[in-house]
Amino acid sequence: MSSGYYNPNNPRKENIVQEKDRLIQENDKMVYDQDNMVREKINLIQEKTKIIREKNCIVQERKKLLQEKVKMARDIVNIAREKVNIAREKVNVIPNLRKEQHNPRKRKK
Repeated sequence: MSSGYYNPNNPRKENIVQEKDRLIQENDKMVYDQDNMVREKINLIQEKTKIIREKNCIVQERKKLLQEKVKMARDIVNIAREKVNIAREKVNVIPNLRKEQHNPRKRKK
């Protein structure tokens, strides 16, 4: 018999063939497990991406709300300034009227 000829009756070659089959099956299982791990990692990355997008949406909504709050606060400050200016005008007008009433000479001029 030549060394390249397969004889199923030869137990030594049969053991080699069985070992090769076993190694091929182990390799196939490892490849299958690695594929599953890669799929799981892809799923995790997709979930993380989804969570990041949701967080980004929440951040954008908070940003808009804060901008609205800032605008409202500015409006309140502007209204308060207007009230202060009106109050100052009233305070300035009233003493002027009193001065005119108490000092008729200045009013005649």
